[in-house]
Amino acid sequence: KGCFTLPTQRKKILEAYFRFVHPTFPVIDAHAFLSQYATHGFEGINLLLLWSIFSVSASYAQTLDGGRKACKGTYVARVKMLFDLSYESD
Repeated sequence: KGCFTLPTQRKKILEAYFRFVHPTFPVIDAHAFLSQYATHGFEGINLLLLWSIFSVSASYAQTLDGGRKACKGTYVARVKMLFDLSYESD
């Protein structure tokens, strides 16, 4: 259902997260996350975490393919699917 294929605009969405969401709701260690991302890109980053970041950031990212509302719905559905399947255990 697309859970393993990241959005083409993932960098733009991630930038929106750290610009708009993280300053008021810092639930992840930004330094550790960005260090991992700088070293390995998105490999090794928890998929459930990534889709969660994408879903909360979709409202802030500019010009998403398919529109913000549609993208947000898709991203939330992927978070729910991964959660329901217990894809990540930690």
